Amino acid sequence: MRFTRLPRVSLHLATLLGLLALPFSAPAQEQDTAPKVKIDWQDGPTIGKLGDLAEIKIPEGYRFAGADGTRKFLELTQNPPSGSELGVLIPARKEGEASNEFWFVIFEFHEIGYVKDDDRDKLNADNLLKELQTKRATRKEPSAAGLPTTSTVGTNRPIMMSPRRI
Repeated sequence: MRFTRLPRVSLHLATLLGLLALPFSAPAQEQDTAPKVKIDWQDGPTIGKLGDLAEIKIPEGYRFAGADGTRKFLELTQNPPSGSELGVLIPARKEGEASNEFWFVIFEFHEIGYVKDDDRDKLNADNLLKELQTKRATRKEPSAAGLPTTSTVGTNRPIMMSPRRI
C-alpha cells in the first residue's frame, strides 16, 4: 500500500476551514448564559401609574413599565438609574421590525420647584374667565390712561408700558 503525501498547503487549508466551521456547527442545545430579566410591560391602551403622584394615558402602540421595570430597563440599556425613576414609555415593536428608530422616555419626579395644587377643587373656572374678560373690557388704552405708548415695527398699535400687572 502506497501513501501519498498531501502538500502542506492543502493540509493547512483543511485545518483552517475546519476551525472556521466550528462556531457554525455548535450544538443547538447550548444554553444562553445571559441573565433573564423580566419587565412587567403594560401594553396600551391603558393607564400607567407614576408612583402615587400621577397617571399617564398609554395609547395603543406603546408600552409602559413602572418604577421597578424602569430600573431594569435602564440597566439592560446600559444607562445608570438615578433612583428617582417612576416609569418608562417605549413604542411597541412588531417582530421583524427594524430597531434603528428605537426611543424611550423616562419619567422622574423631583420636588425642586414643586407647587402644591391644594386649591384646584375650590377654583371656579367660569368665574375666573368672566373676571378676566370684565377687566380686559374695562381697561383703558394706555394713551387714555395717561401712560406712555410705543409702537412695534409694522403696526401702529400702542403697547402699554406700565409696571402694574393685570
